[in-house]
Amino acid sequence: MEDDQAATASELPKPAEPPELRFGVGISLAEAQREIVMATLDHFGGDKRRAARVLGISLKTLYNRLGVYGDTRHVRRRSALGGAAALKRL
Repeated sequence: MEDDQAATASELPKPAEPPELRFGVGISLAEAQREIVMATLDHFGGDKRRAARVLGISLKTLYNRLGVYGDTRHVRRRSALGGAAALKRL
């Protein structure tokens, strides 16, 4: 865009709307929490720092929950050579 042209609000791209989640009566609190965490992570394209910030939890807590959920898409794997030290470098 040139300096002499200002973008109007209607010309700017609209931010993606977060997905709407619905839960049925009788769903467990743990399952609802899992759905919220996973939907938030998906909404931010797998960006764990942003998802954790929006959820109001630490990054460590997010990783712990992903481990409990068994979600292998988003959990870091330990290096055979580096162990826990390799995780800290990431």
